[in-house]
Amino acid sequence: MYLIIFAAKNLLRNKRRTALTLFSITTAVIILMLGNAYLNGMLGTIIGQSIRDNGHIIIQTKEYTKNERTLPLDAPVPDMQAVIDALTKNHAVRYASPRMSFGAVFIKGERSVKALGHAFDTDKEKNFVRLSDALVDGHYFTGGKDVMLGVELARSLNVKPGDTVSMLTRDRFGGFKGSRLTVCGVTDLGAYQLNRSFYLPLQRAWKVLDVKDKPQRIAVILTDFSQAHAVQRALLRDHAVTSRSLDVFRADEVGLFQTLFVYIIFIIRLIFGLFLAVAVVVIANTMMMTGLERTGEVGVLSAMGMKARHIALSFMFEAISLGVIGSIIGAAAALPAALYFQKNGVVLGSVARGMPIPMKSVIYPELNTETALTIIGLGILISIIAGMIPALRALRLNPASALRDGSK
Repeated sequence: MYLIIFAAKNLLRNKRRTALTLFSITTAVIILMLGNAYLNGMLGTIIGQSIRDNGHIIIQTKEYTKNERTLPLDAPVPDMQAVIDALTKNHAVRYASPRMSFGAVFIKGERSVKALGHAFDTDKEKNFVRLSDALVDGHYFTGGKDVMLGVELARSLNVKPGDTVSMLTRDRFGGFKGSRLTVCGVTDLGAYQLNRSFYLPLQRAWKVLDVKDKPQRIAVILTDFSQAHAVQRALLRDHAVTSRSLDVFRADEVGLFQTLFVYIIFIIRLIFGLFLAVAVVVIANTMMMTGLERTGEVGVLSAMGMKARHIALSFMFEAISLGVIGSIIGAAAALPAALYFQKNGVVLGSVARGMPIPMKSVIYPELNTETALTIIGLGILISIIAGMIPALRALRLNPASALRDGSK
């Protein structure tokens, strides 16, 4: 007990040194907490966008997977209804629905713009795709010839809801097909790439592309995305999937995610690791300098008969105290900022346009209680590890050498 009291007195005796160490720990915790919240928000945004576009789990043929970049129409999921019936037998599956994606050229007057289109069951999936929430003008689908345009695409064509546009695309035989469509709504999905896209009812897309009941993919919607791994494993063993040579992907594996997701996770962990390394270096450096300043003090205590291990323990008690106090202060300082950005977002602006995958121009950091407590624990752990430097040095110091070095 006396060692704890002794350590507390040491902290209060040199307020400048204590304040400097607390500042280092507090700053490190703030950086870790805000940095982690931002990176989690970015990852959540990317995965959320993939879920909206593809479903929680995606079923497609292996042939389609090989040529996915070209969005082939000649590699459809066979026996569509039989596959859907088999998928919905899993208790974790809410429903399964066909999806299509294809490229087209939109023409209005003398303007022509290339765009990527997505087709889905506009009734069944209205509350999942939630295009209504992104409407900035017009209304949701009401007719078979309706089309919804992203705000950037509508701006490039200089059209508004109620206008008629021509769409030119290729069907599954390679022939050109033209359609006259009515713009029913303009959407802003927050990402530049998505705002240059268009959306069609599935039946209209099938008619234009001549692929009725031959979807490129089947989107599987779960009751909870956390069940995706378990459902994926179950589906990969299902006869309806294995007998038809189908691939089963989660939303974080599909499309560009197949190659980019691993790198995205690596980069996020690398950045967090760098934050952690900076925190360790800053705190360790401060602790080490504190220990060097107190060389003479260690010599005096040793000369007075205090055992080396007790001196080392006093350093450790100081480190633990500073770690707990600094981590709590850091968390208390970071929390309001994290909550503010969680509500109002961090604006990426034009940076989002250069991303290889659709990225919203505003990122909303995500901070939860578990993460906050983990980072507080990390702050304390780093302080303890850093406190071991002067503690171990105190164990090895010769009292006479310490007195001599401390008097210089």
